[in-house]
Amino acid sequence: MKVCWLVRVPVVEREQHLYSPLAGVRMRTLMPVEELQRSGHDARVVQLPDSGVPDAAAAALLESCDAVFFGPVLPAPAQSIDDSAAAVFALLDRLQQRGIRTLADIHDDHFEVPGRIEYFTGLVRKADAVFVNSDAMAELVAKYTPRPVKVIGDPYEGPHGDPRFDPAAGRNWIDRLVPWRASRLQLAWFGHQSNLQPVYDLAHAIVEARVPWPVDMSLVSRDGFGAREFCEIFNHHHGSRCRAKFIEWSPAATRQALHACDLAVVPGDPKLRKTAVKSANRVAEILRAGRLALAFPIPAYRQFADYAWIGEDIAGGIVWAMKNRDEVRARIRAGQDYVERTFSPQVIGEEWQGALRELLAQPVSH
Repeated sequence: MKVCWLVRVPVVEREQHLYSPLAGVRMRTLMPVEELQRSGHDARVVQLPDSGVPDAAAAALLESCDAVFFGPVLPAPAQSIDDSAAAVFALLDRLQQRGIRTLADIHDDHFEVPGRIEYFTGLVRKADAVFVNSDAMAELVAKYTPRPVKVIGDPYEGPHGDPRFDPAAGRNWIDRLVPWRASRLQLAWFGHQSNLQPVYDLAHAIVEARVPWPVDMSLVSRDGFGAREFCEIFNHHHGSRCRAKFIEWSPAATRQALHACDLAVVPGDPKLRKTAVKSANRVAEILRAGRLALAFPIPAYRQFADYAWIGEDIAGGIVWAMKNRDEVRARIRAGQDYVERTFSPQVIGEEWQGALRELLAQPVSH
């Protein structure tokens, strides 16, 4: 097979591998490309210029493919994503006229976002098929297009860690007498800056619930979006009971936060439509790192009911974990086996190959 992913996103070469600071690009573009290449297929990433019109060499490459994925497209300077729609759709039509399969990969809900509505709704209607990363996203996409929708999950990221839950907090009876000197329970959260509000709400919930152990919570995210300032103000008022620490995001910072924590938290906001359609990658990464995830019960997380703590009251989940330490360790060990069987890049790569073979074996309908 010869397959290209057409994108306009930051991608660089790092240690002989392509890398992007955007998680969706790493998991939905670079990983399948690498796995297809590993299996002997011709798979490549093609960058879309700001004009929306590929140069002659890129156009020739795209027109030589069996299939072309239309992946993430960031806005060009002084434009919205919708401003790219006409040129991208013209290219898509041209590829279809040459008998090339055109495929859309959708891993975020942009369908009601101003400046993105025309592009994303048009893309899923025009492409021959749509790939998504969760069953809930498939149900959402089906509301906008009659095209076939294929679910391919996100692979895990990050290194494998030894299963561990042995918090220093609560070990000594004296901690209950002098809690201001007690060892603190270490929590970690990492994620996109658009998901910060549920973390702020969780910090306040921990204080209001009067969790019996003092807590440190690391927030790993992009700087410049208010998390640093939130931590400073929150600590001024609540630091004796729950302390929030901002850490600027990087892959290394995420790995270190997971290594250092006792528990990792994944709160959610049920009022946000995007919450329900998220993939399982966050919980999978936490378990792979050897830590228990305390996660809000979105559809993709429910499969981890036996391997994590899934529920709305994450502050209550902290108390449950501290009272069930042997069970926590058992869940992590079983969860790591499940994640390896289900979410490794090799397993997910095979799913991409199988789905592509199935599509390419079908008659061309355009």
